[in-house]
Amino acid sequence: MAPKSPFSKLDYNSHFNRRAKWWDYKKPCFYLITILKQKWVPKFAEIPSMYLPRPKDMVRSESGRVIDAMIQNFNRHYKDIAITAYVIMPDHIHMTVHVKAPIPEPLGVYMNKFKASCSREYASRLSNRAATEQAPAGSQPAPSSPTPNTELRSIFTDGFNDRILLQPGQLQRWNWYIHDNPRRLQMLRAHPDLFSHRHRLTIDGIEYAVLGNINLLRNPDRCTVRHSSRFTEADIAARKLTYRLTAHNRGAFISPFIHPNEKAVRQEALRQGASIIHIRHNGFPERWKPSGEEFELCTTGRLLIIAPVTYEPLKEKSALSRTQCLAMNAFAERIAALTTDTPLTLRTHHRP
Repeated sequence: MAPKSPFSKLDYNSHFNRRAKWWDYKKPCFYLITILKQKWVPKFAEIPSMYLPRPKDMVRSESGRVIDAMIQNFNRHYKDIAITAYVIMPDHIHMTVHVKAPIPEPLGVYMNKFKASCSREYASRLSNRAATEQAPAGSQPAPSSPTPNTELRSIFTDGFNDRILLQPGQLQRWNWYIHDNPRRLQMLRAHPDLFSHRHRLTIDGIEYAVLGNINLLRNPDRCTVRHSSRFTEADIAARKLTYRLTAHNRGAFISPFIHPNEKAVRQEALRQGASIIHIRHNGFPERWKPSGEEFELCTTGRLLIIAPVTYEPLKEKSALSRTQCLAMNAFAERIAALTTDTPLTLRTHHRP
């Protein structure tokens, strides 16, 4: 780890189910929770046709209906913790969880109870269905449930991923992210080349050349990376905390990444599972495509490169001016400040 890295050694854990060891999961806060489906379980839900749906347009399977019912049950059962928004996708669920008052046990305990209740109810429904199918014609099968002393087979993978609320306005972005999940799934299905082909993106009336995962612009956790000798100790401390939380939330780090300290932040953020929005000062050369680490990041949806539409060979040979650096930093701030209402127009760019 770089000597000047803003991350603590306690932060580094790239596993999906990691927890922030430095965070108190008993205190009041909002969290964005993601839980994954076990492979043996049929899809929780599916989109019925090729159009862009809202979450309510998803057609839920038996397991999806169970999850929906258990979410309602969870909210009736607990007074200090609530699931305030959610979407049930084919292979995972997203939930905004609000810890409204200090709770006696960490958040993970409550999430495990929720997952167990879903698995028990699903097993019970499968058992009742099997009994109905095997019952003689005209008879009424008795309700059944999993045997108490047998191990319950979970419909979810172990653990869960959490994001911690960082700043004002983020809750709205989270809820929008949840609401928009089905549309993004449709976009990926309709445009399977989204991560590997060049596109043109219009932001505030200005067109840019982009390559990579466009959806990173809608990542609810975004921060800029910038180094300045003018930063005070308070400025540096605030940025370190933002980097730390954004990395934990697997957010997007936005910058031209010019200064060595900015590059150090980039590398550590990637090691912690975050994504990168890289601002280029020049367009893409003809036939250029990412290679090495950037290629791998593109294929996994963890990189978006934004550049001017025009490529100027002389720019590659000349040193960046302070004016250019300030302009790119200002653009990075603009990207970080995009709201759900900011129109983004995307079109595929076909090379001549």
